[in-house]
Amino acid sequence: MASHLIFGAGLIGCYLGGCFSALGIDVQLLCRPTIKKKLLNGITLTDYQDNTATTDQIKFCESEVTFTVIWLTVKCTAVEQACRELRPYVGGNSIIFCCQNGLGADQIVSKHFPD
Repeated sequence: MASHLIFGAGLIGCYLGGCFSALGIDVQLLCRPTIKKKLLNGITLTDYQDNTATTDQIKFCESEVTFTVIWLTVKCTAVEQACRELRPYVGGNSIIFCCQNGLGADQIVSKHFPD
């Protein structure tokens, strides 16, 4: 079974993490302590069609282990720094998905992780 890491828990990262968690997918969030504190009681997800899902099953990444799938959800301006911080979580078979609203993030990630 794949293990998922959400690197960056802003709007996109929290939404992905909440959806995955609500679906029973093994996911951990790596985020700032202030964000973690806000998420300790779970996440309520909503959308424009008034659908709602709540999960209190949020897991946080507490140790440097490798993940099968990494969702990079930081802003475009933070991708370079994020790649340096991601190194301990990337294994030989890890897949990194760039979830930025902009161009060029994939090139930065490929520079740091050419495989």
